[in-house]
Amino acid sequence: MDQQTRQAYLARIGIRQAVEISPEGLAQLHLQHLRTVPFENLSLFLDQPVQLNEAALVDKLVRQRRGGFCYEVNHAFARLLASLGFDVSLLAAQVFDGTVYGPPFDHLLLRVRFDGGDYLADVGFGDSFLLPLPLLPGACSHQPGASYRLASTQGQLSLLQCKQVDDWRPLYRFSPDVHDITDFEPMNRFHQHSPASHFTRRPICSLARPDGRISLSGARLIITLGADRLEQPIGDAVTLRQCLKKHFGIDLSGEQAALLFARGCAAGDAVTSATGSTPSRRR
Repeated sequence: MDQQTRQAYLARIGIRQAVEISPEGLAQLHLQHLRTVPFENLSLFLDQPVQLNEAALVDKLVRQRRGGFCYEVNHAFARLLASLGFDVSLLAAQVFDGTVYGPPFDHLLLRVRFDGGDYLADVGFGDSFLLPLPLLPGACSHQPGASYRLASTQGQLSLLQCKQVDDWRPLYRFSPDVHDITDFEPMNRFHQHSPASHFTRRPICSLARPDGRISLSGARLIITLGADRLEQPIGDAVTLRQCLKKHFGIDLSGEQAALLFARGCAAGDAVTSATGSTPSRRR
């Protein structure tokens, strides 16, 4: 990533001053990324292939001011970190769906190394930790809205989240093995095209806010403020377009909004009603 691209990326996430190559600097970048770059899968309903090369990612996240799912936003964030001088690697995780763990390479996350220890970074999971986690099994991190800890089992680490007292639930598990982005391509294709992927069922768009989180799931806008949750229906493409622009900074054309609503929102809600399925925890 060249200097001009790096500066444009930093401006995109609201960073205009020098960043320290330290855990504190990583935390600043991590939080700003989560509050400015949405976790979203809208491309899957807009005939836009998800490409993982740097040029495509920069064009989408920085120039178009869009977001993406884990393979996009975490890989882009990794390229930004590396260009700043951070020691960052790609790790692969299996996401827990409430019953079983998904396949290998179901999720991409990051390890960032410092002399004082390693940290886990993840700006591509939706409702998860806001600040990087020390890669220390058993260590507990109390953050706004939830607590997190890593549990070690048979050579793997499981990320656990607790939103109520002593109610620890797994989000995903991963190994310390380092991977290249090409290792994630088969699952990137799966999540774009397979009916078995939750990403192909309905549009998802989610952004952390200082007071909570705001999310689009199908034809519903979900606003979470602490323990309070408000849902608002989205009844047409015009409202959808206005919602994406106002809350997520995503500026679709009228034609794109109509296509997204027809393919994703109306159809996605019909599938939800028929099957009784609920949105993924990645939201």
